[in-house]
Amino acid sequence: SKRMQDVIKESAREEGVAPEVIEHKLSKKFDKMAARFSYSTLMFMRGVTSWVLGLLYKDIDIREEDLERIRTAKREGVALLTPCHRSHLDYLLISTILWDHDIVPPHIVAGENLSFFPFGPLLRRSGAFFIPRKFRDKKFISLFSAYITQLFREGYMMEFFIEGGRSRTGKLLRAKLGVLRNSIDAGVESRVGRSLSEVSWLPINIAYERVAEENPYRRELGGEKKAKESFGEVVKASKVLFQRHGRVSIRVAEPIKLSELMSGWSTSWDEMSSERQREVLQGL
Repeated sequence: SKRMQDVIKESAREEGVAPEVIEHKLSKKFDKMAARFSYSTLMFMRGVTSWVLGLLYKDIDIREEDLERIRTAKREGVALLTPCHRSHLDYLLISTILWDHDIVPPHIVAGENLSFFPFGPLLRRSGAFFIPRKFRDKKFISLFSAYITQLFREGYMMEFFIEGGRSRTGKLLRAKLGVLRNSIDAGVESRVGRSLSEVSWLPINIAYERVAEENPYRRELGGEKKAKESFGEVVKASKVLFQRHGRVSIRVAEPIKLSELMSGWSTSWDEMSSERQREVLQGL
């Protein structure tokens, strides 16, 4: 994209190196981040996650009207799913439910702490793409924005957790604005000179009668250090499969549309001051 060409040229000039050097570094960052969507992997994962969810939960409740809101948003352009985040099972749950109702699962923004072997490659092929918890590299921010702009232009649905990380208490955490800002950047850029008609954010609530991670959450709230995600931790967590966790309810709210958001702006997104942009993000 022109954006990335400009970033490469500017960075090469600042660092006093050839543009090819910067391009090579960014290509490596991209390969580490990007999803590798695979329908054969999705079919395999659907069988595994359906089995796991069937062991854990008595029932998963989602209404037809909730599914239809997602289908409508996809028909109108790009659907952005923004669920609350209480469990690692959230993204497996949503993707499995959508697959079971003939909706292509989304590309999912995931923390790079989940990219460990062998689950990282499986999640990547199921639509996950991995980003650091904090963005410090301006070149990476440009790369990330360019990537999701391309996903929008190709019509992929995307999912990101508005809280950033999982809530340990069951209460909603304060919204994080970083990826939300990137989604506006991508939505505005995707609409310019393109046939993309709409970008819709769909707030989703996932209500568990009993969260699978309740024991580690209890220990963390008691002052114990959070265990780093790893294959060993997954093996230890597998004992929850022998416990029942009641029901899960999924509800999808009315979509918030970019066109309606833009209609209230007196200036374009790119021309707004950073303070005004933050006000828009807080309102959204």
